[in-house]
Amino acid sequence: MNLMLKYSLRNILRDKKSVIVNIILLISAVVAYIVFPTANKSAFMAIKNYGFNDSVLIMEKDNLKVAFSRVDEDLYQFVKTAPHVKKQGNEPLVSPYLQMSSVFGKKFLMLRGITDIFYKLRGNTFKVVQGRRLKDKYDILIGRLVSKRLGESYKVGDILSLENKKWKVVGIFKARGDPAEAGALVRMEDFKEVSARGTYSYIEIKADSPKNIPKLIGYVNRAFGLLHDEFPDAPAIMALPEKQYWGKLAKMFKMAVLVGKIKAAVIVICLLFFIMNISHSFLMKRTEDIHILSNSGVSKLRIFFGMLFEIFIVSVVAGIIGGVIAMAFSGMTVNLQLATIILKIKSSAVLKGVILAIILGYLGAILPIIKLSFSRYKRI
Repeated sequence: MNLMLKYSLRNILRDKKSVIVNIILLISAVVAYIVFPTANKSAFMAIKNYGFNDSVLIMEKDNLKVAFSRVDEDLYQFVKTAPHVKKQGNEPLVSPYLQMSSVFGKKFLMLRGITDIFYKLRGNTFKVVQGRRLKDKYDILIGRLVSKRLGESYKVGDILSLENKKWKVVGIFKARGDPAEAGALVRMEDFKEVSARGTYSYIEIKADSPKNIPKLIGYVNRAFGLLHDEFPDAPAIMALPEKQYWGKLAKMFKMAVLVGKIKAAVIVICLLFFIMNISHSFLMKRTEDIHILSNSGVSKLRIFFGMLFEIFIVSVVAGIIGGVIAMAFSGMTVNLQLATIILKIKSSAVLKGVILAIILGYLGAILPIIKLSFSRYKRI
């Protein structure tokens, strides 16, 4: 085996304490670099991808917080007669909602009051996986992510205390493309009773075709504009594509994505300073060894690349371990006010971890390596 190769491998095993500390620092940097930005980006992408291409939402104008929006019953009856509204039989697929956040322990649970038309409008994207649908007074359906949001498992038959009432869990549901999976559904009449609200929060319309959404929105918004001109004291109402609504909400998380990247960068830079300090101390102990190698006829370039190889081995090991640890965070729950996100970290995290660890390893060690490799040594 090559002399410098033996020397490099021996040094990895010789100063175990310094090597282990370096590996731990590199692993920490890799995990921070992957997990923090991914968590915020996952939240951004999940919210951005919510909604359906053929749905239109009716709510108060310029009020993206639908829990505070108010839409009258008369407007609900009007939009059912609008052109390009999809029908099932003779029934327009128009669903009113009453939505609010309810305090549940130390966390918030999104409650949504619905009518029976909700099931028809959602179709195959909504499914009760345990129990049954809402039927009796104070029935409640809870989403499959509620247990992750609240940190406690719930099952059919449990009794929940919400809004000073006892609600019976009659089913567990999943709803593809809907943040309601992290919340609960109750009957509209029950919710109106406990909330003392005489209006809806918003209305969802299923268009007969995605290409007809502009026509549907144009018709409804013109009518709402004329109505507001006649009654200027009434809240201004708007219609917009559901995809556009979630896209606007997602923009609020762009700053969170940036903050996540900055946080990761700050952690990585701080750890790099520690790595530089450890590497300098670790490598400068070898001055005498390098002196002997140089006097034995080993060229400066061989010494230089030998130490680079040593850092490469340590960095690759740290990168692989860090990437695997980061992947272990996949499936972790990220709770937002709007929804609960399940973090997904792909296997490519290992490759990213290795690349980052190599970069940090070399940045931390390159100066002492150059100093040791190319210093002039007096020959014995």
